[in-house]
Amino acid sequence: PGDRSQLHAIAFEVIEALFGGRAPEPPAMDAPASARMRAHATDVVAEELADHAARAPSGETRALAARYRRRAAVSADWSST
Repeated sequence: PGDRSQLHAIAFEVIEALFGGRAPEPPAMDAPASARMRAHATDVVAEELADHAARAPSGETRALAARYRRRAAVSADWSST
């Protein structure tokens, strides 16, 4: 599990870098509509990033899983409209 989680961390870092770096923190759920989340290049791979982040050994990287899960959900909503 240790080696595998390290590979997830590496995959996360590489994919994130290839798609323009870290996506910004999305606005709070109760933020006004004017503070909507803006699209980012990582949105197309946000679900993959969330999966790798959740399986990485670092607490910092694991914490990013929620950010990318939310981005994946919002971008899926964008593509359905």
